[in-house]
Amino acid sequence: MTVEELIIYNQDICKIHPAILHTDEQQHFFRIDIEELIAGTRGFANYPAVTCDIPEIGYNGQTWDNLMQQWYVGLTFLDKAKAGDFARQVQVITRMQLISEDFFSQYKEDFKNNNIIKGLDYHQIKGYKVGPVFDGLYGWRLIIPAGNPAMRVRRYDRANWVKPEVL
Repeated sequence: MTVEELIIYNQDICKIHPAILHTDEQQHFFRIDIEELIAGTRGFANYPAVTCDIPEIGYNGQTWDNLMQQWYVGLTFLDKAKAGDFARQVQVITRMQLISEDFFSQYKEDFKNNNIIKGLDYHQIKGYKVGPVFDGLYGWRLIIPAGNPAMRVRRYDRANWVKPEVL
């Protein structure tokens, strides 16, 4: 799975989740950089909003033969709540937690049945409370480790390198 495929996969989940129902006209899914989220430099048109940032990447495995390319997918689930309205903030955070758990459940289902998500490490999924960010947004950020066999790393290809006599 490439970064682009991963983003499209999450966007497709947003299209079928009844609380989100992302469409081209009613956008609820946004590709965002984590720095934008931290700095609060970007707003969204529709809520709840789901953001997906370019994932972090790592490699792990017991041997070179089973090396995995591990994606750390960052998904953030946000909705509005006014500053000082503690009851609404708790309501939003609870609702965003339930939606984020639905996403986790979809990842698990696709891992088990469709083999879309390979290398899902469900023991390492982490959630972080978010908010307030931007203009009174609260919710959850999930980090989901999922990956693929690191085939490009496993197979050395001399064709990817300049010949020594060229140097």
